[in-house]
Amino acid sequence: MDVDVRGNHFELIPFGSGRRMCPGTSLTLQVVHYVLAVLLQRFEIKRPSDELIDMSESFGLTIRKASPLEVHLTPRLNFNLYE
Repeated sequence: MDVDVRGNHFELIPFGSGRRMCPGTSLTLQVVHYVLAVLLQRFEIKRPSDELIDMSESFGLTIRKASPLEVHLTPRLNFNLYE
């Protein structure tokens, strides 16, 4: 399912919509893309087991996974090389 966070799909509207839409939406999306790209570039991401991922959700102020996803991050290079 492709959910558009800009407010056209009414199951998830994290930044509001219309006249009262969050003014920081575009900056936030750029920062999220940047941080994700840096994590993928600098770390090898692996799960400790091959079990299927439980995608059930827990509802509250935010929507989050009902059970946490455990991953191990291993640096691809020595940290001194990133400076």
